Amino acid sequence: SGPLEHGRDQRRLLRTLRVERENFVWMDFNDRATGDAFYLVLITTVLTFIGIFGIGPIRIFTNVGAFEIFFRFLIDGLIVWLLIAGITYGIVRYLFEEHHNFPAILRIVGYAYPTRLLIIFFATYLSSPFLVFLLGTGWLLYIVAKGIVATSDLPLERALLASSGGVVGAVIVSSILL
Repeated sequence: SGPLEHGRDQRRLLRTLRVERENFVWMDFNDRATGDAFYLVLITTVLTFIGIFGIGPIRIFTNVGAFEIFFRFLIDGLIVWLLIAGITYGIVRYLFEEHHNFPAILRIVGYAYPTRLLIIFFATYLSSPFLVFLLGTGWLLYIVAKGIVATSDLPLERALLASSGGVVGAVIVSSILL
């Protein structure tokens, strides 16, 4: 059975968005959740691209320039996912000295990634890019923090600092490199 194939797997995303503890514990112990998280990041990135640029999939593949932009956007989305997870893990592990594992945080961030679609929603109604980013990223920060709390002994305040540091660090690194 492939990733996100069964109804039970599809409900995991909803459980993540509802911040259900059992779902985070499942992610901590299930290697298959990494593949599911990868697909969620890909789907979210494609939907974000379409939401921002308004380019339909057929037009993307008939225009070489649009395909290049699409491909770069896709790679950027995957890199940002890895950066958020990696920096968050580094903060949890080395700054707060909590014994956690990178794959679990990678899965948690991947399952929380679809909340980034809120950025498109808020961009429609707000003119401040900072406010759009803050509101569109807040739910992701909270989900990642609750996931860390559910799979470690870290208190929520520190988990929120770690997830915030992961997002801020990813924004800084991606603005320099990408």
